[in-house]
Order: sequence, then structure tokens, then C-alpha cells
Amino acid sequence: FDMFKCLASCNGADAVAHRAPDAGKFNVEEEAFTEAFRASVRATSRSQERECIVVCYSREALGQSGAGHFSPIGGYHEESDS
Repeated sequence: FDMFKCLASCNGADAVAHRAPDAGKFNVEEEAFTEAFRASVRATSRSQERECIVVCYSREALGQSGAGHFSPIGGYHEESDS
């Protein structure tokens, strides 16, 4: 994750990294992060600028093979929250 941010910055991107709170019992910190993430995805999806959001997540947590995975967010559908 840190290496991805560094590589992006070294190649001219204005990269900002955010880490999700530790998984566990749903709490105020997780709720605030989730709302901020949704707001960022909405804003980036609507932007005319050259912006993107890339997420890094554990494929293992989703029952997939492999470990970490980087994926761009291509859009957001508010009604289904997906």
C-alpha cells in the first residue's frame, strides 16, 4: 500500500492514502470512514478532472485465491450502494 502511494507520487500523481479502521465490531470510527469513502467515490465519479480512486483489499477475505489486490473504482451506483 505504501509502495503504491510512493510510486504514484514519484510519477507525478497527487496521491493521498487513507486506511480503513481495523475490522471488527461496527463502531463510530468505521461508520465515519465508510461515509467519507462513499463521499469520495461520489465526488471522484462525477469529477471532470483526471482523478481516480484505487483500493487495496484482501482477496483472501473474499474467499478468493491470492493475497492483496489493487483495483480502481470505476463508478458508483447510489441506490444499490455498489
